[in-house]
Amino acid sequence: MSYETLILESAHTATALTNHVLTNGADLVVLGTRGHSRLAGFFLGTNAERLLHDAPVSVLAVRGQ
Repeated sequence: MSYETLILESAHTATALTNHVLTNGADLVVLGTRGHSRLAGFFLGTNAERLLHDAPVSVLAVRGQ
């Protein structure tokens, strides 16, 4: 099994991650979230929520403590 750590810089984080997944054939995306309330995420559209909807592969979102 192999994995790669990558740092992407973009003004549109979720879009950059989705494009990277599409062009590199990733099987899974793992990302951390800040744990904002569901209501704030609904109105603000966090990167994690956007990626959960747009990514063509499974996304594992891990909430920090």
